[in-house]
Amino acid sequence: MRLIHDQHPGALELAAIRAKLADQQAALDVLDNPMGTPEEAATRFLEWAQRWRELAESNLRHHARHGIEFNLDQLHENPIGVAAVFLGADFDKRVHKVFDSLCGKDGMSSSERAASMTKLKAMIRTLEQDEERAVMALEDQGFAVPRRRDIDPALVWELWTQ
Repeated sequence: MRLIHDQHPGALELAAIRAKLADQQAALDVLDNPMGTPEEAATRFLEWAQRWRELAESNLRHHARHGIEFNLDQLHENPIGVAAVFLGADFDKRVHKVFDSLCGKDGMSSSERAASMTKLKAMIRTLEQDEERAVMALEDQGFAVPRRRDIDPALVWELWTQ
């Protein structure tokens, strides 16, 4: 086996495929964000916060009924619930405002994100096949070409046995 020069046409082709592959993988990583649209994220957070709000209301009622002094040091036990109780509807508005700023206006819905991820995964699989074909072509010419560590062995086997 010979070492391949980085200006060899086959090496340049392989480098271009790997660059495209890295770009598509980076795009997939960005989409693999479960936050979703601001509305979806705020709704999930508020559903979670509702349990804490109910617990805080129950504890505050218990303290009031039994004349137990409310100790502000207890706030650390359930700050979300206490804030939700004291802020009321304003809490929900603030949560929506925070998630609007965190998610951005271009957030995708869960179904849009899933469709985009499926499309990207298919593109990545095609690029991986192109990459393996380029590696195999260079090996056929007698060059030693390292494979990526994360290449799917099933893909390599599939192309070898064609």
